[in-house]
Amino acid sequence: MNDSTGTARMGAAPTTGDNETDRFSLLAEHSLSGSFVIEGRTFSYVNPRFCELLGRPCEDLLALRNALDVLDKDMRVEVERALDELHQSGERSRMLDFNVTHGKLGSVELRANLVVQPDAVRPTVLGSVVDIGETDRLKESLHNAEERFRYAARASQELIWECNLANKRLWCNEGILTVFQHSSKSAPKNLDQLLDCVHPDDQGNVRAGLKLLAAGAKPLWLSEFRFRRGDGAWAHVLARAFVLLNTERKPHRLIGSMFDNTQHRTMETRLMESQRLSSLGSMANGLAHDVNNLLTPILTAAQRLKEDVFIDEHQTALLETIEDNCKRGASLAEELMKIVDGQSEGARSLRIHKLIESVVHIFRETFPKDIYVAHHAPENLHKIWADELQIDQILMNLCIHARDQMPDGGELRITAENVVLDAQFALSSKRIEPGPFVKLRIKDTGLGYTPAELRSLFDPTQENRSEAYLGLVTVDSIVEKLGGDIVVESAPGKWTSFDVYLPAVIENEEGAADEEDASPINGNGELVLLVDDEPKIRDLTRETLEHHGYEVITANDGAEAVTIYCQRRHEISVVLMDLKMPVMDGVTAIQVLRGIHPRIRIVATTGSFGSLDEAKAPRHKLDGSLRKPYTNAMLLKTLGVVVNRR
Repeated sequence: MNDSTGTARMGAAPTTGDNETDRFSLLAEHSLSGSFVIEGRTFSYVNPRFCELLGRPCEDLLALRNALDVLDKDMRVEVERALDELHQSGERSRMLDFNVTHGKLGSVELRANLVVQPDAVRPTVLGSVVDIGETDRLKESLHNAEERFRYAARASQELIWECNLANKRLWCNEGILTVFQHSSKSAPKNLDQLLDCVHPDDQGNVRAGLKLLAAGAKPLWLSEFRFRRGDGAWAHVLARAFVLLNTERKPHRLIGSMFDNTQHRTMETRLMESQRLSSLGSMANGLAHDVNNLLTPILTAAQRLKEDVFIDEHQTALLETIEDNCKRGASLAEELMKIVDGQSEGARSLRIHKLIESVVHIFRETFPKDIYVAHHAPENLHKIWADELQIDQILMNLCIHARDQMPDGGELRITAENVVLDAQFALSSKRIEPGPFVKLRIKDTGLGYTPAELRSLFDPTQENRSEAYLGLVTVDSIVEKLGGDIVVESAPGKWTSFDVYLPAVIENEEGAADEEDASPINGNGELVLLVDDEPKIRDLTRETLEHHGYEVITANDGAEAVTIYCQRRHEISVVLMDLKMPVMDGVTAIQVLRGIHPRIRIVATTGSFGSLDEAKAPRHKLDGSLRKPYTNAMLLKTLGVVVNRR
């Protein structure tokens, strides 16, 4: 059977028909496993894969005198023993299997069939070799990939899920427990249970999208919807899913992820709310400017008429009513702008009775007419150390909450008084020290609260709370920062009382005289350049100044004022400049005038809140400022101080 030509023996096979030989050779030459035949002691056949695994040319293998020399010593001894046992036993054949790590073969599985042929000295060996090292490497690679996926899924801040489309069974990573706070019991076990956690309003779109994905209509699905957490709250999620195909290119599995986008959505909502409030603030500022410009000539005219000696007491009373209402309107606009813009002067020593009066004016104008607003705040209240804006927030939030508690109307009563808290009260409070306090009480005749509701009234973790309740949390935070405390009492269906205790600051100081009580300073023929785009304000202010000893020249806008000043700069003693005007605004005109004469005396006036703050910047070097609507006394006093300044 042995041929003297190695190449020929490589292509030969056991004696068979020609067609069978061709088929055998074709199969063997393209096999992924190594095949060989040993007859006697030499190779009678080796296929290309066997030669590749051993790393030796086929001719070298066929030329070996002992084919078993390709094996290591232990393996060769075992094969030799099996051959001898087979020869002596009288058996016809025997199978041998080895899993070995051979120096050249690497990790292989060797399978040999020992066949006893008639008249043969030694059994014929028909064998195959499979490279199991490659299989091991594939298994290790698959194991490593599974490990990486498992740890990545565990470390992920997302919910990762996989669904078998055949049985809809669902696998979820730990995100279902850590991110969405489900328990092992409540976590969804199949796709339907997962979809049941989607908000009812969003389920239609989510189910339709996943149905198309599972049908293979699209390879990727993206969506944003609400997903129920384990505690019942709704999370805003960003979701995506992919479809995996089987060997027949049909949808087999779905793999998806969900990212909790709630915090981002909340920040986005707050940003939009902030932008909306900013827009409202700009609109409110413009409206306040227009209102103040309307009130200024009314107030000026009323005060001018009071100076007429021919009016009687009844007419004087009517004019004082007009004057008081103009001041009230201006004060109301100023308070609203403080709240909208969040303007404050920082923490300082202050009395809160005027702040209470200011907000009461707002509530009486804006609350439903079936809510009666009453207040009592004496002027001798102790001072407290606080920011005006903080007190405004406390009053606004508590009173708006009280309004919401009276849907059918009722009474809102705001009172303030000085109290001294003893050690027993301080011990029960745990937030304050004994001593003098200002007690602010806001009481309504509304729906009231049960004892259980009172215990969680200031709890910021409560879900599904209205903005009014969030306002209570803000109030509690502010009061705590001020070193005070809040005591709430309520009778369900009858009333609720919020007692706010703020620590008092005891000071010994004499009260300052009111600006309105100061005597006006008349002019002495000084020339005033009056700049204002409102004709009525311009005319009435001119008449008032001329009545009190000034000479006046007027301009309609900043550009005209600059022209007039260039012509009469040596005559003009002071410029009374409105800030918001067409053509050239007041701030620009002030800069131009300062360039012409650095020591020019300028008093700025405006009905806008932001413009006056901008004009007061040190670079503009204003000598005085007046916010519209100003009284005649304030106008004359300010001009008198500036004109007589050396």
